[in-house]
Amino acid sequence: MKILNKKMKMKFVFILTVSISVAVLNVRIPFIAKNMLNHAIDLDFKSIKKSTISLVLTIAGILIAELLRKFSMTSYKKDLINTIREKITEGLLYKPFNIFHKRKNQEYISIYNNDINEIVNNYYIQFIDILFNLFSIIIYSTSLFGLHPLIALVVLITNAIPLLIPIIFKNKLNNEKQEYLDSLRRYNISLGDIINGFLNIKTNNVEEKFKNNSKKLSNDSNKKMQKYENTNSKSQIIIGFFSYFNYISIIIVGVYLITKNLMTAGGLLAAVGVSEMLVGPVISISYQLNIFNSIKKVKTSLFEEFKIIENEEPKIYMNEDIEEIEIKNLNFKYDENHALKDINLKFEKNKKYLIYGKNGSGKSTLFKLISKIYGNYSGDILVNKRPLKKIEDKSYYEKIGIIFQKPFMFNDTLKENIFLYSNYEQNRLNQMIELMNLQRIENDIYNDKDFKDSEGNLSGGEIQKINISRVLLKKSKFLIIDEITSAFDVKSAYELEKSLLDNKNLTLLNIQHKLNRELIDLYDEIIILEDGKVKNILKNSKEKELILNEL
Repeated sequence: MKILNKKMKMKFVFILTVSISVAVLNVRIPFIAKNMLNHAIDLDFKSIKKSTISLVLTIAGILIAELLRKFSMTSYKKDLINTIREKITEGLLYKPFNIFHKRKNQEYISIYNNDINEIVNNYYIQFIDILFNLFSIIIYSTSLFGLHPLIALVVLITNAIPLLIPIIFKNKLNNEKQEYLDSLRRYNISLGDIINGFLNIKTNNVEEKFKNNSKKLSNDSNKKMQKYENTNSKSQIIIGFFSYFNYISIIIVGVYLITKNLMTAGGLLAAVGVSEMLVGPVISISYQLNIFNSIKKVKTSLFEEFKIIENEEPKIYMNEDIEEIEIKNLNFKYDENHALKDINLKFEKNKKYLIYGKNGSGKSTLFKLISKIYGNYSGDILVNKRPLKKIEDKSYYEKIGIIFQKPFMFNDTLKENIFLYSNYEQNRLNQMIELMNLQRIENDIYNDKDFKDSEGNLSGGEIQKINISRVLLKKSKFLIIDEITSAFDVKSAYELEKSLLDNKNLTLLNIQHKLNRELIDLYDEIIILEDGKVKNILKNSKEKELILNEL
């Protein structure tokens, strides 16, 4: 997954350049202090004045460079979050249905709220900080050679040891970080259940059970976090020990060099100052490497999951309307249980089909296969004599209207829930309000009132009508519907079904487990499913009456 574009790469280079400037200016301070001390010992007040001016200018330069660095980092971080969210959303929206359902809905929310921020802060931003500290270590260590090679050698050896600590803790921190994020997702799922199932929880008096379950998952998540942070703290204590060992070693070697007249007091002051500067980057880079390594596995796994998978073979783009859908020897299993067995059917243009069956008969499964929700079936579903599996999704959904049994409302205005972010003329909306009998909420629609799922301000039938409206607005010539009038009153259900059956330019597949006897003769075929098989196909009035009397 490509994250850094040209603009972001330029910001990255600018941040590194300013970071190097900060490190170079920082290392000047102990050397200016060294000169000031030596000048003071020599009572050279003119040189002390020059060094003081140099010190003030250096500090001013550090502050300006650090301000630029921090502002650039926040801008870079903003771009990273936006880009990763965009890439994850794109990967999410183009996931096949069967892969999308492998995660629970709230897990996806947790990824946006937790994982992306963790990756941005602890991988991308951390990487810049690691480079900044690495440059600082190199610049500070190199400057020590100007004081004395022995001092520089001691610093290099004692600073190398703390850098090995993250390697020792790498795998343990990786695993504990992953365990923590997994436990956090489980907790977020439980919160989602509480919010989305609020009414059911209250009316069934199970508040205590959900409270206890949420508490249990919260404790588990916090324990995982504590375990990770404790392991991290152990590594930091070890790193801290070696950093102080480095500081003590420099003082001992510096004092030795002064006794041998190989270094001045000002030189030792500079060496101690640079050493103190080194302690910060060494401790920081060791700590940052631990965090960087711990999130690397999470980042790789997440980007792999949400990358756009290119099809191995090009898909067929549908330009023409659907003339027919033919099903040949279709079989489908849920795990080891057959849901559909040896289905052979043909749906022709402008004809009306009622697919009837009791719960568990396989009718909704057939709906999902024709809708391209499931693709792991055997046999063939041919659309205009071409395999459905090979037809490109977007073009197929442009030609077919699909209305699901369970309606869904977006947290947006009622009007946008009908238009679904498409541009339709106002008269189309007026027609749909009239057709679907939505006059009760007509003013709310026109006044752009928001739908709020927590308010319950719409009836189940009205929600279902809005979902039907958004599909009917497309004017698809091929329509497949699954139990869409389950929340309607008898009159509304009859009127909608009748209006669809009266449309001569519409191919209709209506999946139902209830029959309206007044309308059955308007169907060209009534297909009866039982135990995943086609039991009967009724084509004329006599057949329909005879079988339906038995049912």
